[in-house]
Amino acid sequence: MKDNIKTHLKINSDKYLFVLFLFIISITAGVVFVFFMKAETTGYLSEHVRSYLSNIKDSPAIDKAGLLKKSFFKCGIFYLFVFLLSFTKVGQYLPLGAVISEGFSYGFTLAVFVETFGYKGVLFCILAILPQFKIRMFAMAFLFICINSFNRNRNMKKEPEMILAFIFLLIISFLVYSASLVSEYYFAIYFILNLSQTML
Repeated sequence: MKDNIKTHLKINSDKYLFVLFLFIISITAGVVFVFFMKAETTGYLSEHVRSYLSNIKDSPAIDKAGLLKKSFFKCGIFYLFVFLLSFTKVGQYLPLGAVISEGFSYGFTLAVFVETFGYKGVLFCILAILPQFKIRMFAMAFLFICINSFNRNRNMKKEPEMILAFIFLLIISFLVYSASLVSEYYFAIYFILNLSQTML
């Protein structure tokens, strides 16, 4: 098992680096986007962030199960689309689109927190928000590699066993992504609640 993982990482290291590069570029784009916003807009966003953290402190009893259920549903729809489009060249671009979206979202959030809390905002985002984004990026990178390999080998699309193997890999990616959702709605909210009280 360990040897298989090492082989997989060695063969696909260039693709993982490409996804990482795309994620970093997207984060940068999100930061730059906030940087060029008008002062009124950034002020409004800062107030929104303070209000959000205040609500969490005052009302920590969030419906985590309900939020998680909705996210699982959206994630399931996304993976269904990915599977259906995997038989075309379009499919491999869906994970990359998700990477760009997630990266921009994180960069945007990071910039707003820095604008609001200074260097403490950076530490807060790294400790409370970044972990689940990293898990998602790995899931999307793995998904991109699976679809890319599936598309390059035309014979795989004709053999039922290969299609089943591909579905199995999609399920693994889905489970990894699901782990990030659990992290976001349980561990991240816990860290946000506790860190916001001590750091911000």
